[in-house]
Amino acid sequence: MLREKISWKILKKHLWWIVPLAGVFVLLLVQIFWPSDFARPFSKIGDRQVRLKNKSEVAENIQEEFSKAQIILSLEKEEKEFELASLGASVRTDFIDSQIFGYNFPEKLIPFSLFFGQNLERFELDFDNKILNDFSKKYAENGKIEAKDSTIKLNELGEIEIVNSIAGREIDAKKLSENIKSKPLILSEKAKISVAYKTINPKIPTEKLEISKRKAEQLLSSNFIFRFEENQNGLKVVQKIYTPNRAQVASWLSFDSDGKIKINDENFKKYIDELNREREVSPTPTVVKIVDGREESRENGSNGTRVSFEKMKQEIAKYFNEEIKDPNFVLLFEEIKSPEQKSYSYTNSQAGFQAKVNEIGGRYNVRISLKQLNGVGWEANYRENESTPSASTYKLFVAIKLFDEMKKGNRNWDTQILGTSTSDCFYQMIIVSTNACAEEWIRQFGRTNINNFVYSFGISSNTNFNSYDAVRTSAIDLRKTVEKIYSGEMVQGDNRRIMLEYMNRQKWRAGIPTGSQGMVYDKVGFLWDYVHDVAIVEHPRGTYALSIMTKGTNYATIAKITRELEAFMYP
Repeated sequence: MLREKISWKILKKHLWWIVPLAGVFVLLLVQIFWPSDFARPFSKIGDRQVRLKNKSEVAENIQEEFSKAQIILSLEKEEKEFELASLGASVRTDFIDSQIFGYNFPEKLIPFSLFFGQNLERFELDFDNKILNDFSKKYAENGKIEAKDSTIKLNELGEIEIVNSIAGREIDAKKLSENIKSKPLILSEKAKISVAYKTINPKIPTEKLEISKRKAEQLLSSNFIFRFEENQNGLKVVQKIYTPNRAQVASWLSFDSDGKIKINDENFKKYIDELNREREVSPTPTVVKIVDGREESRENGSNGTRVSFEKMKQEIAKYFNEEIKDPNFVLLFEEIKSPEQKSYSYTNSQAGFQAKVNEIGGRYNVRISLKQLNGVGWEANYRENESTPSASTYKLFVAIKLFDEMKKGNRNWDTQILGTSTSDCFYQMIIVSTNACAEEWIRQFGRTNINNFVYSFGISSNTNFNSYDAVRTSAIDLRKTVEKIYSGEMVQGDNRRIMLEYMNRQKWRAGIPTGSQGMVYDKVGFLWDYVHDVAIVEHPRGTYALSIMTKGTNYATIAKITRELEAFMYP
């Protein structure tokens, strides 16, 4: 009992330091085992308490604070605020973790370090470079001011004024991005950046134009005179004097980029035109009669005269440049050539027909080949041998090669191709003018074999399936082909009947069929800006073969050409 009393007395004596030591020991244990994803009791982000919050909660708080963060861009006297987030900025999470949750073991061994906490005001940011650079470029463009040179102008009263120059400015977008990146985010204040810019000086300052102004005032005070003179008995006699007023003279003046005086061509010509209302002598036309493309007669007209703008401009320029001292000028004239009036007519002959085709072909810039198959039997061509991308007209050559293969027994209308029958494929190729079947037959037959086959019928090498860009042909080759189909030379019997029937039924009818008064069996082609049509036409007054190949036009033009040709052949 006595022993126990003695122990308690000793313990009581040392209790003052044992209890605190135990408390420290317990605190150290708490610190050592403090969770790494919990903020310490006195941690703050700006003015916001985040004690005892986990990482996701702290991140949420940071995001709320960051969403309000703005940056001020100051450009001369103008300030604009922008949200940092809109510039591609985001808070570095690794920085937050190290500052709020970076409670390492050595630090945990320091008594009471749990209560030190963190008061985080300053943040390090990451930027999306594309967003930031796009923003900086746009800001630089909007903030750019073009330098304006000093200029001279004339007011409505003919008075001369100098418009002062204005300095420009240019912002370096790359440097602006770098400055934004380097500016730290401090929650208690708005970041502010003074935007640097380069001053762009005008090329023509105001003082540079004072000399030009004095020169212009001198010109406006001059007494300009224009004299109209005529020869009388070998002497030049002044018949009339014209004196432009100050406003008119002022309108003749203009200034180049350096402020130097020059003549305003438009306004000076207006003045010369006013003189010509009185002084101009109109020419009479030369009448030319052309028959079958050849000049048959000519009735010469007379030339006219007018005050020459170019000559008078040269004279005025001499005075402006101080080459002459007296602003007293004789009106100088130029000749107006007699215009030709051509009348075209054509005889009812082969020569007349050819001349008419030449005229139509030249007027529309097209290639034409035409031959009457009965009656008079006229034939005429224009640029007929030019090798041209055929567009879908090449399908005529594929068709006659197909019929040859059928004649040899190598295939029939039921032969399968591309998952369908030859009959259906032929329909699609001729009537609808789709490409798939035609291209497959070319692959099966071989391009060189098709060339050789059509050449055997007298078709020229201007038709070529091996061309570098597309199948090519010519107007005369196409015309000969439909002619030989119609005659039965290329296609015989039922196949000829089917071929003509399908050509008559093909769906693209805005060209030759629209322009003709007859029954039309045709095949069209359109590729890039090439538009073609080739046909047999059974006109009530005769049958003919026609091909028209065009570039940069349309089927309406082909229809017009067809109407003109029929009007000549069958008046």
